Amino acid sequence: PAISRGKDVPNGVTIQVTTNEMNVAGVRIYRSDGFTTDLYPVTDILPLNGNTVAYTDTSQVLSGDRSFLYSATTVNSSSVESALSDTITIHPPIRTTPPSPNRLTAQEEEGAVQLVWEDVRTRHRATKGYLVYVREVPNGRFAPLLPGDSLVTVPLFTDKSAQPGRSYEYAVQTVDDLGGKSTSMVLASIAVRPASLPVPPNVWLQQQAGKVTVQWAAPAAGKPLKVNLYRYQRGSKPQLLQSFRPENRQYEDANVKKGELYFYFTTFSDGQHESARSQEAEIRVE
Repeated sequence: PAISRGKDVPNGVTIQVTTNEMNVAGVRIYRSDGFTTDLYPVTDILPLNGNTVAYTDTSQVLSGDRSFLYSATTVNSSSVESALSDTITIHPPIRTTPPSPNRLTAQEEEGAVQLVWEDVRTRHRATKGYLVYVREVPNGRFAPLLPGDSLVTVPLFTDKSAQPGRSYEYAVQTVDDLGGKSTSMVLASIAVRPASLPVPPNVWLQQQAGKVTVQWAAPAAGKPLKVNLYRYQRGSKPQLLQSFRPENRQYEDANVKKGELYFYFTTFSDGQHESARSQEAEIRVE
């Protein structure tokens, strides 16, 4: 008989067998196990429709990550079976499900989050790469860290988009050479430390004509930070007098009273966080 591949069906394939022999009672289909070239009968004698038989194979033996051999014989009315037909090779259009990594760690390094996970290739050679997702904890939704369906091909990734002071959950999903994705994902969470600002400059004070002049050293070179100048008196809450650009290093405070004791200090701010206080200085207005 002649054997060919018919129309694919969900989770299976269709085999079509044609014969022009006389006195044929039916056709028997043979298939391999996907691992060896040995062929085994997978049907009884199938009756012909005219001179054709169409057989749909949806056996659970079929897998999207293997190829299978098919062949057929004819059986005549005297129960005599022919030799095997030519053999065809079919890769079933079944979505594969590669395994998920078992381990994922997330660590903060130099202001970024370093992700490392198990490389599934050691137990699944068809692994093509990984999809990496992130969500902000507690109410965010998972979104890909890379655009579109871009894959990470090695078992590590550095997320430089993580923001200081926020918490994240990461997920990694396996993708294989046939486009199959693991049904589960490995997860890891991390709380990114708040931004650490440098120690602000100390202040020194002078007074003249009932006014206090406050000065401070130039900030160290680096990220431009605002300098916040505070003043307070014993038993009162510190009051922000003004915020200054890095190039400004002096302030004249005329809102003081003779005989009163005042304390001054500075902080740094970057728009989101404020540093610890500088060492404070005190002065009594004469």
